[in-house]
Amino acid sequence: MKDPASQNSYLFAEFQLDPLRRVLLKGGQPVALNPKAVELLLALVERRAEVLSKDDLLSAVWPDQIVEENNLTVHVSALRKALGEKKGAHRFIVTIPGRGYRFVADVKQADLSDALVVEHHSVTQITVEDEDGAPETVKTRLVSEKAASRGMPPPGRAAVEPRAVRAPAFTMKTRAARAGAAMTIALILVVGAFVAHRHPGEKKGAAQFGRFDIKRQTNTGKVLAAVVSPDGEYVAFAQTEAEGQSLWLRHVPTGGGTRIVEPKPVEYWGLAFTPDGHYIYATTFEKSQADPVLSKIPVLGGATERLPVVTNAGVSFSPDGRRMAYVVSSSSSGGSILWTANADGSDKKFVALRKDPNFFAMQANTVAWSPDGAIIACAVMNNASDGLHMSIVGYGAQDGRDKHLTAGHWNIIDGVAWASRDGGLMLTGNTNPGLASQVWFISAGDGHARRVTNDLNNYRGISMASNGGSLVTVQTNTTSSIWTAQVSAGGKAYNFRQDFSEVGEIPAIGWNANGELVYLSVASGAPELWMLGAGRERAKQLTIDARVSDFALSPDGRYIVVVSNRAGRPNLWRMDADGGLKQLTSGDGEVHPRFASDGQFVFFQKGFGDVLSSVWKVSIEGGDPQPLTRPHQTYPDVSPDGRRIVYSHMDTSATNVGQWRLGVADVTDGKQLESFALPASVTNRLTRWTPDGRGLIFISTIGGISNLWLQPADGGGARQVTDFPSQQIEAFDLSRDGRGLAIVRSHKVSDAVLLSNAR
Repeated sequence: MKDPASQNSYLFAEFQLDPLRRVLLKGGQPVALNPKAVELLLALVERRAEVLSKDDLLSAVWPDQIVEENNLTVHVSALRKALGEKKGAHRFIVTIPGRGYRFVADVKQADLSDALVVEHHSVTQITVEDEDGAPETVKTRLVSEKAASRGMPPPGRAAVEPRAVRAPAFTMKTRAARAGAAMTIALILVVGAFVAHRHPGEKKGAAQFGRFDIKRQTNTGKVLAAVVSPDGEYVAFAQTEAEGQSLWLRHVPTGGGTRIVEPKPVEYWGLAFTPDGHYIYATTFEKSQADPVLSKIPVLGGATERLPVVTNAGVSFSPDGRRMAYVVSSSSSGGSILWTANADGSDKKFVALRKDPNFFAMQANTVAWSPDGAIIACAVMNNASDGLHMSIVGYGAQDGRDKHLTAGHWNIIDGVAWASRDGGLMLTGNTNPGLASQVWFISAGDGHARRVTNDLNNYRGISMASNGGSLVTVQTNTTSSIWTAQVSAGGKAYNFRQDFSEVGEIPAIGWNANGELVYLSVASGAPELWMLGAGRERAKQLTIDARVSDFALSPDGRYIVVVSNRAGRPNLWRMDADGGLKQLTSGDGEVHPRFASDGQFVFFQKGFGDVLSSVWKVSIEGGDPQPLTRPHQTYPDVSPDGRRIVYSHMDTSATNVGQWRLGVADVTDGKQLESFALPASVTNRLTRWTPDGRGLIFISTIGGISNLWLQPADGGGARQVTDFPSQQIEAFDLSRDGRGLAIVRSHKVSDAVLLSNAR
C-alpha cells in the first residue's frame, strides 16, 4: 500500500476517504468503521482498476499474519453496510465470482493545492484533578486543524497541545464554530488523552507460531471449553445442548467424534487431559451444589470418579502426571490459594496465597505446570498503585517463590499454556477493555508478547500438545442486535422489532427520558457509548477513548454515570451533558451503577471477580460512599419509589446452600425484606424493577436460548415475558413509562479451533 502521507483524499459519491488519518467521512462526519475495514477500503480504492483476490486483500490488510477468510467476509460486509449498499445493488464493491472483489465507483482525488482550507480555532477548558482530588482549571488553545476538502465540511476534531495535558484523566469542554451554522448543544462526551497504544510488551518475538495452519474442529457453534490431548490426536470439548451441557471427544486425524458424557444440567468450567491421555479431569458447577465438582472421566469409557478436591477453575498436571495444581477461593484466608495434590486428590500441599483484592484468576485453564516440573504459571489479578491489571506469575512448585513471567499490563488473561519448544508461554487475552481476546506468544526470559492471531473473533482458553506443535482454543464470533417491544399491563411483551445490528458485543443498554437508546458498543475496536434516536435512525457516537464497561442514565437526563478504568481500575465517573467529568469513586473496583429515582444517589456493586462484593451508594456530587448490604450481593437496582433495592445473592442457609436468589432490601438500612429463589438457568444476574414497582425482571437461559421472566415483588411464581426461540439476551432496559422494552440479543458462534504446523 502507498505511503498515506504522500496521498490526497479519495472522493467518491457522498464519501471522502482520508488515507492520512485513516478515516472514512460522510458529509464531513466520521463513519464508524473498524481500523481493518478502513485498511480494506483503502486497498480496494487504490487498486480499483484491478480485481483483487482474497489472497491479495488478506496480504494487504493482514500482512505477515495468518487469518481465516471469514474475517475478510465480515469486513467486506461491514464496508457494504457503512457505504449504504443494499442486497443485489452494489454501487461500490462488486464480488467477481471465483476471482475476488473490485471497487467500481467513480473516484477523484482531492487536490490540496487549490482546495478550500478551513481552520478551526477553539479554546478548551481542561479540568485536572490533583492528587488530593481538588480540581484545577487550566485554559489552553487547541491546535488549529486544517481540513482540505471540496465542498465538504471538515470533521471538526482538534488535537490538544501536549504541554496542556498534565494528568491522565481530564474533561474537555469545546466550543467550535462551523462556517455559516450554529452548533447544536448535544450530549457528546469527549474523554481525551486516552490514545490507543500498543501493549508495552508487544514486539517481534521468537518464531513460535509465527505462521500456522488453523482448522475448525467443531461446527455446532455452541462450544464452551476445549482441550487437546498431549499427543495432539484428540480434542475434548464441552458444548451446550437442549438438555444441558455435554462432553465430546474428537479424533483430529479422521474427524470422527463421540459423546462421552450425556447432556446434564451442569456448567463446564475447566477441562484437562492427564499426561498419559487416558483421563479427562472436568470442573463443573451443578444445580444445588455450593462448590464446584472435580470429576475424573475415562476417555475410552468407564465409571466417572468424583475427587475430593474443590477448585473454581481447571487443573494442570505435573509432567509425570502424579500431581495436579489448582486454585480455589478461600474466604477464611482472605484471598485465593494455589494448591497441589496427588492425582487422586490426596496429600494436598499449600503453594501460595494471594490476599484480596489481589487474586488468582478462576477461568477455565489459567494454571499451567511447566514441562520441566519446576514452575506453576498462574494468571493473576493485581491491585497495584498504578491500577488494576492482570499478569502471569510463576510459582516454584516446591518452594512457592514467585516470578513475573509477563511484561506490561493486561486487561484480561483467560488461558495459559506452556510453549514447550523454548520455555515460552501461550495465552489468550487482551490488553485493553473492549478489544477482542487474541492468542499471544510470550517469550521466555523477558516476558515480551507477540500477537499470534489478529482478527475480530474472540479466543478463550488455550491448551497445547506436549510437543508444542499444536494448540486448541475456543473461537467466538458475535453478532449483536437491538430489539424494542411494547409491554402490556400484564407484563407481556409484544410488537417486537429489530432496530439495529452490528458485528461485536453490545454489553449494556439504557432507555433515557427522551425515548432514545444509549448503548455500549465495541464494534469500533474500543468500548464506546452510542445513541439511537427516538426514531431509531442513524446511531450517534457519544464518547471517544472513554474505556467504558457499563453505565447508568440519570432520570432527568443531565448525567451519565459510567464505569471506566481511565484511572487504572474500574471506578464510577459522572459525565455531564456539556462534557464535564467528575470521578465519584476511587476504590478497588466499583461496577453496575444504578440511579435512585430522584437522581441524587447512585447505587453500585463494590468489588468483583474473586472479591466478596456488596451494595453501596454515593451522592451524584461525590463524597464518601456508604455501604448498604453485606457480602455477597451483586447487580443492584433501585425501585421506582426509591424505597427498595433488589440484588442477586447466594443463599448460605443449611437448606438451600449454594442457591442464587433475588433479595429485596430497604434502601435506608439495607435490611432484607424479601427473597426469591432463582432457577439454575439464571447465569446473568442482571435484574430490573418494572416501572410500577410491582415486579422484577431477570434473564433465564436454557439450552443457549434466553428469555425474560417476571418475578412478582409480592410473591408468587415467576412468569415468562418474552418467547424468543433462539439467541441469547445480553442486556435489557425498560422505558420510564413502563410501556417500552429494549433488549440486546446476541448470536454467538463458538467452536474449537486447532492451530498446528507452527513455523
